[in-house]
Amino acid sequence: MAPEWIYLLKVNAGIALFYAFYKLFCQRDTFFQWRRYALLSFLGISLIYPLINIQDWVKEQPAMYELADYYSTWVNSEETTALPVETITNAPQLPSLLTISLYLYYIGVIVMIFRFIVQLCSVFWMRWKGTIARVDGQRIISIPTKADPFSFFGWIFLYLPDLKTESRQEILKHEQTHANQWHSVDVIFCELINIVCWFNPFAWLIKTEIRLNLEYLADHKVAETMGDCKQYQ
Repeated sequence: MAPEWIYLLKVNAGIALFYAFYKLFCQRDTFFQWRRYALLSFLGISLIYPLINIQDWVKEQPAMYELADYYSTWVNSEETTALPVETITNAPQLPSLLTISLYLYYIGVIVMIFRFIVQLCSVFWMRWKGTIARVDGQRIISIPTKADPFSFFGWIFLYLPDLKTESRQEILKHEQTHANQWHSVDVIFCELINIVCWFNPFAWLIKTEIRLNLEYLADHKVAETMGDCKQYQ
């Protein structure tokens, strides 16, 4: 198997293990900022650890080096005692399961890239169609079509006809927190990981956890600045 596929499998295994660790030990705490850094670190470590070369360390351990050398010798001897070449060449040339899997993987990556581009284009389309407005002194982008409030980096998108007076300050503070704390970086990072690891359900699950935690962070910030947390809830 090619080194890049081994790397990809190790990355996905790391994501699965870190997600299990998160669900067991971190899910019930209320340290949302720490949770944010932990979840991003889990993804980052999953990308980095397969690149660490442990061959030099193995060579420094005589017993492990001898075992690895014996195993490689045994595998090579098994390959040399395989079936004759004539019996293999006479078999029909059908696509192997690995080849089919690779084609399916590439198709999934292309679909995910297309989906990501469509999402970005829809945001920029709303920015182009929207108009700059000020609500209670806050600069926002008023969009012409009905949609839930959301932010993208420093842009805050609101559909003003649905903006109720009694909840206006809370919504603005919530979206401003997303913008000030650069939550869009987390979202884009998760989307890029999901493009590469689209077949891994744990990558989707950890993406959901990151998005939920960002909402908790914004809600916590709003609750800190309000006198009545129950009303906000």
